[in-house]
Formats: sequence, C-alpha cells, structure tokens
Amino acid sequence: MKSAQVLSLPLARPEISDKADILAKIYEEHCNIAIWQREISPAINEELETLLARQHALELREIVSPENAQTMLMRKKLGAKLSQDIAQLIDMFCCLFGLQQAGMRLRVLDHAMCPRFHVDQVPCRLVHSYCGPGTEWIADHKDLKAINALTSDCSDDRNHKDNKTRQLNAGDVALLKGGSWEGSMIPALIHRSPKADEKRLLLTLDFA
Repeated sequence: MKSAQVLSLPLARPEISDKADILAKIYEEHCNIAIWQREISPAINEELETLLARQHALELREIVSPENAQTMLMRKKLGAKLSQDIAQLIDMFCCLFGLQQAGMRLRVLDHAMCPRFHVDQVPCRLVHSYCGPGTEWIADHKDLKAINALTSDCSDDRNHKDNKTRQLNAGDVALLKGGSWEGSMIPALIHRSPKADEKRLLLTLDFA
C-alpha cells in the first residue's frame, strides 16, 4: 500500500545554482530542495580553523532576528567574518519567508546526528555545513529502495546508499522542504546526516 502511494506522487526536482536567488525556487511546486552552491571565503576559513581548535563541543541554540543576530554572534566570539556571514544567512531566511525571527542552531559535530533517512516535520529548514561533509539527500522520490530505508530495522542505513543518493558540499546553502509545508503536493525531502569522517560545523535555521 505504501509503495502505491509513493508511486502516485509527482516527481520532485531540485533547483541548484551558484546564485543566491536560487533559494526562492523553494516556493515552486516541483522543488523540495533549493541549493545555493558557494565557496567559503579564505577569511572565514581562517576563523573556522581557530574556532574548531578552540571549541570542541560548540552548540548554540538561539531565537534570533536579522537586527540582533550579528551582535549576539560576536558576543559568542565566533569571529567577525563568520558572525557577519551567519547574520546575512539569517537575514535572507527571514526575508524569504516573511519572518521576524528564526530558530538558529550552530553545532560542532564529530558524529552522524541523524544517520537514518528521514524527513523533517517543519515547513522548511536551512542547512549549511561551513566545513566537513554535507547532508546526504535523495533526489528521486520514486526510488523505492531509498524510501524503504525509512522503515528499515537498521540503526544506520548507509548500506542503502547507491547512485540515487546525493550530498551537499561544504559551503552549500540548502533549503529543505519539510513535511509541514502547507499545501505541498510533492514529498518532503528525504535526507540524513553524513558519515562522521571529520568534524563539521553545521548551521540550521527554522521558523521560530
């Protein structure tokens, strides 16, 4: 029965570009992931090296607004360029969705936080790995092997990885359409945390 339901769903298609305005494509009916492919600047990379050497268990959870984000981040001693960049992403996220505030999480991870394929029960989430491996995701929602991994008894379903599984690069800014996106006729994006081969600094933004 579940297989029949999956097959009846319209085909989702990602939108990918090196231009920031690609993120607005998340409003398109066919799109469940919009990816802005960008390079992290040398100045930010230098601050990231310092941060990761100093902070081994960083985890910030804050409700932020475009007006107070940069000041708050500077108080956390993240570095001027990194704080400015995060604040700009918060401003873009809030502007795109008409939000006054966003829920921000910034974490240093050395393990796969969500190793199994899943969907987020939120309207939309911004995901960005400043360094380290990026989120893995499924482009083709009619790939039943990947869909079936959702109900696998395995604690880590990496044995299901095949040529249908794609991965964000460090620096990519992605909007992931979630299960609570109102009126969507396409399935929410199926994704999982990457294998923990190295430390990653992960930023996520949600509706506050």
